Amino acid sequence: MLAIHAMQTLREMKLRIPADVAVAGFDNIAFSQFTQPPLTTVAQPIAEMGRRAAELLFDRIEGKLTNKAICERLPCNLVIRQSCGDVLKAN
Repeated sequence: MLAIHAMQTLREMKLRIPADVAVAGFDNIAFSQFTQPPLTTVAQPIAEMGRRAAELLFDRIEGKLTNKAICERLPCNLVIRQSCGDVLKAN
């Protein structure tokens, strides 16, 4: 949502997206594809994150885990749309 609000502010400042400023967001909310121009964003595996969090919670409740912090990385996808112009397509 912050990237979408940033796009609105940039337009109010008379800046053109992506000609003057490239904009990318995070979370790939459904509305991202309907902005003008459509917002380039990072899609997270939200369902997998929730499933994994629940597994860890249940393991902790059942005493299978210590109080030690756990850090896991799940793959994300870059969803390229027009808000970054040809900047991302060139790479």
